[in-house]
Amino acid sequence: MFRGESASLQHILAATASESKPFAPKPLLNGSLDHKSGFLVTSFIPLTSASRKHQSRLGARLAQMHAAPPVTLDEFGPPAGRFGFPVNTMLGSTLQDNEWEDDYVTFWRERRLKLMLANVLKEHPHDTEIEELGQVLVDGLSSLFTGVEVQPALLHGDLWSGNWGVDSSADEPVIFDPACYYVCPSVWLPPTHSKRTLVYRDTMKQN
Repeated sequence: MFRGESASLQHILAATASESKPFAPKPLLNGSLDHKSGFLVTSFIPLTSASRKHQSRLGARLAQMHAAPPVTLDEFGPPAGRFGFPVNTMLGSTLQDNEWEDDYVTFWRERRLKLMLANVLKEHPHDTEIEELGQVLVDGLSSLFTGVEVQPALLHGDLWSGNWGVDSSADEPVIFDPACYYVCPSVWLPPTHSKRTLVYRDTMKQN
């Protein structure tokens, strides 16, 4: 679990290294305890409350991160594909299969949709409607991307209000608790018209 989070933080920092202020805590050490639990030690960032200005800045920095070229770190070697991540990560208690794929549709179908559908059916084994509609989406996914060229972008993977804050010493937004992978950046975009989302969209158009 924490190896994936550590790798995610490393990739975020590398992808945003052109900025003078770090966009995430620096991972220092991670490991397991009695093979039952684990730990992750990072640099300390003092947090303060966010304003509308910080939300706008967060949108801009996310857009910059998503527009950055893929990162290669010596610890993990070169990517074995265009979409995925060097290690698996955890989204809450759910394991994220990040096996590399060269094709975006293949990655999203095999590494996300099929696994999500299987997990739902474990909880609701007799829900035939979910099974049937889920299979329709899995089977028809490729038709939604006909003629679309998707460029991989590094995503935080679990970004919500509890996983970002403001570095009080730098007056800059920071993100943490990531579950990164390289995928279509539109996966992250929330269907809202918040200041953060509008700034993100505007910044992405400029890159």
